[in-house]
Amino acid sequence: MTLRTAGRWFVWGLVALVLVYFGAAAAMSAWPAPGFSTPADGSPEAARAQGLSLEQVYPFEERHFTMRDGERLYARHFAAEGPPLTLLLVHGMTGESSQFNRTAGLLREATGAEVYAVDLRGHGESGGRAGDVDHIGQYEEDVVDVITALKEKDPGRALILSGHSMGGGIAQRYAQLPDSPVVDGYLLYAPLLGFGAPTTRTEPNADPDGEEPWVKVDVPRIIGLSMLNVVGVTGLNALTTAVCHVTESARVGEYSFRSLVGTAPQSYVAGVQAIDAPLLLVVGSEDEAFLADEYAPLVAAHARVPGRVEVVEGASHNGVHHDPRSVALVADWLSGLGFSKQAAVAAGS
Repeated sequence: MTLRTAGRWFVWGLVALVLVYFGAAAAMSAWPAPGFSTPADGSPEAARAQGLSLEQVYPFEERHFTMRDGERLYARHFAAEGPPLTLLLVHGMTGESSQFNRTAGLLREATGAEVYAVDLRGHGESGGRAGDVDHIGQYEEDVVDVITALKEKDPGRALILSGHSMGGGIAQRYAQLPDSPVVDGYLLYAPLLGFGAPTTRTEPNADPDGEEPWVKVDVPRIIGLSMLNVVGVTGLNALTTAVCHVTESARVGEYSFRSLVGTAPQSYVAGVQAIDAPLLLVVGSEDEAFLADEYAPLVAAHARVPGRVEVVEGASHNGVHHDPRSVALVADWLSGLGFSKQAAVAAGS
């Protein structure tokens, strides 16, 4: 075989490889999104069975934050006169700040800190497209903009970034940003550490009847779109890659590829290692989405700073953040960091 012939075979082989690559990526990207065989139960009884707290027991003030692209996020503000401390709560998948009313009120009562609960872009009463973002990473960019606004409003206040489930994954992505505003601690409730993390169940199930998983992920489509993104093809990133078992009236029922990728760090090890401030991680022993016992060894093995992991016996995935025992754990943790309600009251008397 001549050198010229060998060169031709190489070129044709390379072309064939490229065609196979793109063909496989396209085929997997076209994989149909999964669905559910039964409609979701939207009754108050079903919500309580899932640990959701929807009652608006505690009064709050409405706040709005303007993002760098002009979009506005909605937040609920629970004002307080305790220690100079702000807790920023970020909800989980399909959630919104209204689900944190009880959590925010209990935390304010126990710690004296002011609390903000924010609706992520496309969720609750915030602007944006439901279950979608403009680009991968926009969720954590929005958290940057909210925290920046809070620090500009009151530079002397400490701030704890808190996230539940998907919100905990976004908090880790925030920690990975090189220029994100410094926070004074991370409070994570049953956080999504990454889709390959030891904490993640194969089929997370939050349905009380246990018949279908609460969220279904289109794995073939994710693989195909990831292959396309590797070579710079991002035009299909708006395709749905996850569907959730929620009622038709819910604002968010599915997530695009670019939004789903932005809900957790690419590497669970890197996500945990990025946290450079005190960490409290609280999870219920009966968590339906994640394996509670896997958090402590993972944090112990990879955390850069001492991380405290607490398992609340009997608590569920959605119920853990408003469980009174969790609230007591947070108050104790904050007191150890120097943010004590009693000390603030004594100083002001």
